[in-house]
Amino acid sequence: MIWRYDSEQQAIYNLLPEMNQDLMITDFTCAAYTPRLTAPHNCQLVLIGTADGAVTAVNPTSKDSTNMRKLEWLEHGKKEFILGEAISAIIYRYS
Repeated sequence: MIWRYDSEQQAIYNLLPEMNQDLMITDFTCAAYTPRLTAPHNCQLVLIGTADGAVTAVNPTSKDSTNMRKLEWLEHGKKEFILGEAISAIIYRYS
């Protein structure tokens, strides 16, 4: 579930995004939010660490106004395995 705060409406909204099967059976352990990235992304991303040592990323803003649950998962939601154990923290450095 992704939670979003709307500062204009002063309300918190949640969204249960569409995910592929590989991500649905994953335990997410941590997340980091990037600042706005330049091309080719031109958006902010949520980087997510998992219990099985993988990392994935999602643009939390839907580009499809007819289906707000359809989010842009990088590499179509592919998990990239980094470690053989759970990822407990993600630190994003921007330069």
